[in-house]
Amino acid sequence: MSHIRIAFFVLLSAVLMLQISCTSSGLEKEIIGKWVEIDGSEKMEFFKDGTIMVTESSLNMSGKYSFLEKNRIKVELGGLGMLAGPQIAAIEISNEQLTITEPNGKKSVYRRE
Repeated sequence: MSHIRIAFFVLLSAVLMLQISCTSSGLEKEIIGKWVEIDGSEKMEFFKDGTIMVTESSLNMSGKYSFLEKNRIKVELGGLGMLAGPQIAAIEISNEQLTITEPNGKKSVYRRE
């Protein structure tokens, strides 16, 4: 009986890990592309190789991004963006809109270009 329970928990753990990994890879694929801020002037482009280009007015910054969890992203920009240090935020993509929520609760919403 105990061997059956152990086998069940191992199987259940494997299924849950697979489900989590599939969910995160979906969001990682969905974020690829160009995004324009709805109530602002910022534009972002996420590339498959983990790099990002951010444009605001005439300022262009590039850097890299990575997913820390299925809905949390870390962005590290070069140039003047380095002054801000690594930025970590929660993200959500729904109906061709990307919502970024900073740790202080400030939300920015982007539409796919």
